[in-house]
Amino acid sequence: MRRKKGAEESRRERSEEGRDPVQTAPGPMPAGPGPASETRPSPGSPSTDSESVAAEPETVPLDLHRRLLAEFDNYRKRVEAERRRTEGWARAELMSRLLPLLDDCERARRALTEEPERFDRHGVLIILGRLAEALEREGLDPVAASPGMAFDPQVHEAVLVVPAADVPAGSIAEVLQAGYQAGDRLLRPARVAVARAPEDGSAAPDGSPRD
Repeated sequence: MRRKKGAEESRRERSEEGRDPVQTAPGPMPAGPGPASETRPSPGSPSTDSESVAAEPETVPLDLHRRLLAEFDNYRKRVEAERRRTEGWARAELMSRLLPLLDDCERARRALTEEPERFDRHGVLIILGRLAEALEREGLDPVAASPGMAFDPQVHEAVLVVPAADVPAGSIAEVLQAGYQAGDRLLRPARVAVARAPEDGSAAPDGSPRD
């Protein structure tokens, strides 16, 4: 029995050695770098998260924001203080130039009070001229206004409307108070009376009332 089993095993081994090896079917080849469709990242992918973070505006820390506000407030206060100092120097310079005129006015007042018979009226006109010159050097200019000039609401203030035949209707008939400006800034408008056409029979051609 042992001999028969050994012979059968030897025949089985020789038959297996003579068979062709079994070839396995090749699997799918890996895809090469061809024109494959582009893959879009999913909403939860890292690339999408990084793009969303880059698109968000940067926020300023609270401490930095407070420090910037404090620095700006200090800068604003320094500029305001410098502006006030500059204005104060300008006013002081103008006052120093007007002090001699104030002395002249004081001498004229004393002369008028103590010695009215020796009061020099011509001296008062000189003082007024010097005052006008000092203010003109500082940039003060009178507003142009005279009878017959066209009324300009930008620089003139109409106080009265009077009938007048010697000037066109709507023009200045009389200057009641002079106006002044400094450069492009209007300090005070000229107060004027505006002319209107006289009623029939109320005035003669020369402006005098009819009999």
